[in-house]
This record gives sequence, C-alpha cells and structure tokens, in this order.
Amino acid sequence: MKNRVLQFFLCSLSAMMLSACSDAREPVPELPPPAITEPDADESGDGGLYPKDEGALRIVQYNVGYFDKYVANSIPMVVSMMTELEADIVGFNELDYMNGRHDIDQIAQFAHGMKGWKSVFGPSAAWNGGHIGVGIAWNPDAIGELVDEHFISLPNDGEDRGCLVLEFDSFIFATTHLEVSSSSERLKEVQTITARIKEWYSGTGKPVFFGGDMNEYSNSAAVIWLGTDWDRLSCEKATFQNGTCIDMIFGLKGEGSYELLGSDVGTGLKSADASKASDHFPVYIDVKLNNN
Repeated sequence: MKNRVLQFFLCSLSAMMLSACSDAREPVPELPPPAITEPDADESGDGGLYPKDEGALRIVQYNVGYFDKYVANSIPMVVSMMTELEADIVGFNELDYMNGRHDIDQIAQFAHGMKGWKSVFGPSAAWNGGHIGVGIAWNPDAIGELVDEHFISLPNDGEDRGCLVLEFDSFIFATTHLEVSSSSERLKEVQTITARIKEWYSGTGKPVFFGGDMNEYSNSAAVIWLGTDWDRLSCEKATFQNGTCIDMIFGLKGEGSYELLGSDVGTGLKSADASKASDHFPVYIDVKLNNN
C-alpha cells in the first residue's frame, strides 16, 4: 500500500512539473517492467480479452524497443501477441536494420513469422553500420496490396527521425517516432508530417491514419496542435510502463468515411507477457471503413 501511495504521489508530481514546463522536458524515464496481473477469467466471452467485430480493421501501434528490451529476441513473443490481437496492420517503432546490434531486417523477420504478411522498413537514421527506424507490417489478405509509399525524413541535432507513409486501396497509414528530448522539435516534426501527408492525400477520399510513439502527453503542445487537423482515435490508457500514455493513433479530419468501433491497449495478452516484450504496450484502434 505504501508503494502505491508513493507511486501516486510521484505520478502526480510529474504531471504538475510537465504542466509547468511545457517548453522542454526530460526524456521519459526507462523503468523496469511492472508485474501485470492477468484477469482471472475471460471477461469478454468467446471473443477473448480483446474481441474484434466482424468486418473491423484493427490498426496497431507498437514501440518494440529493437525487440531486445528485456529478452534477447522478442520477435516470437510479438508474433504471438499480434496473432492473438488479430492485428491487420502494425506500425512499429525502434527497429534495427542490418546494423552492428542486430544484423538482420527485424520487421521482415516479424512479417515472416506472421505467415504471409508483408512489411516495409523506414530508415530514420544511419547507425552502427546499418540503420534504425520505423516500419509497417500488414496482412495482405485483410488489407490488399500496397499502392504507394513515402518516407518523410526528420533530421535534427540529436537522433534523426522519420515517418513512413503507406497507401493501400482503401486507406493510408503512417507511423513515426518523435524526438525524445525537445518539445519544440516534436512540434516541428508533427507540423512537417501533417503538411506532407495533406499535400499527398487531401481529397483522395481515403481515410488517413497516423500512429506513433509521440514522446508526448495529451496536454503537450504537439498533441494539442495535432488536434487542428487530426482526431485522436486511440484511448488514453497507459502505453508506457511508467503508467503514461505516449503512443497514439490519429485520423485525418475530413478524409474518407469510417466508423471508430473501439480502442484498447494490450496489457493482458495471454500468449506472451507484454511487460517482457517491450517497455511499451501495443495500442490499437478498430475501425469500419465505409468505402469497402
């Protein structure tokens, strides 16, 4: 009980400090994974813990921490988790590509494990003889084939960032991982991403979804600014293991027709311990595309 009171006090203090210092903040601290309590029973009947409506498109956003945050290789764990979640498309952050840490294409290995999935890697920065970046993997049986792709480079004085944008027959999906140490830089990054996506896809009639590890809270300047052009679609449950919500999914206002069916964060998956797979949890939205 004392530990819970202390945690509540620390979280409250952190929120007060963030509100008072909106121009800059320290990177979100890395904490050891907490114990995740599994539900005693299947609370949702035959549909599992995270039931999916027939005809729904499930879009997942997930920072996987280079698939080695707490175990040597969490790719098999994440394959099990995404299979259980019945994901149709996943935006990944913190991926290695043929570098000195992991001399493999991590997202391609994930897609191979999903049996028939496809993937695209977005090289945000050159690192250790290869690259680090973001990526998107999807089930072509559920989504169809890739129509077009773009990559938005977001260079800065720290670690270069980027945003991968993929167009499919019926929708567009983008994923990014914003700068960790500068709120003003994060604001510039979302402004750049929004401008480019609107330039390419405004007036196409296709829904545009945008997810990422924003390294921001809901009351930050960048997230508030996004509200001008984007609707926040994902829930505000904690996506990071310090109890904060920094991974989000948005929909571009006025583009395409869809219905938001729901959103959740996969903390209670049965196929693998999500608290050991990464320091983040997967957040998802379920949507029904009206142009199908």
